[in-house]
Amino acid sequence: MRIAILEDDPDQLALLRRWIAEDGHDVHAYLSGREAMKQAGRESFDLFMLDWQVPDVSGAEVLMWLRANVSKTVTNSIGRLLSRGHLQETVWGRTGDLATRTVDTHVSQVRKKLDLRPESGYRVVPIYNYGYRLEKISPAP
Repeated sequence: MRIAILEDDPDQLALLRRWIAEDGHDVHAYLSGREAMKQAGRESFDLFMLDWQVPDVSGAEVLMWLRANVSKTVTNSIGRLLSRGHLQETVWGRTGDLATRTVDTHVSQVRKKLDLRPESGYRVVPIYNYGYRLEKISPAP
């Protein structure tokens, strides 16, 4: 997983970077909000960890910029059928280690947290014995 970290304290940044890299992730560390935004426009990341209080551009401002300019995870996957195996490998970086129910449980939690239901205009459709598809639908009147 490619992870971008924004933290203006060099010691804290080094510690976070080491911990996350030791877990096998590709970590990119940034001391300034401007640099994080610049790189986010050029590269793709699976996760952003943002310090809210950064002197040049706050973490909140970076988050708003990311949402407006880089929120490609969900829109690129609309209508795309994703197998449980693909989700397992993408999220956990492993194949065969997790029970299928683990993936199902996490998809259910993501569905709830992101409010992916017909009333909000999106839904996650389970495909029996295969995986899931994210669909954009017209909200009910």
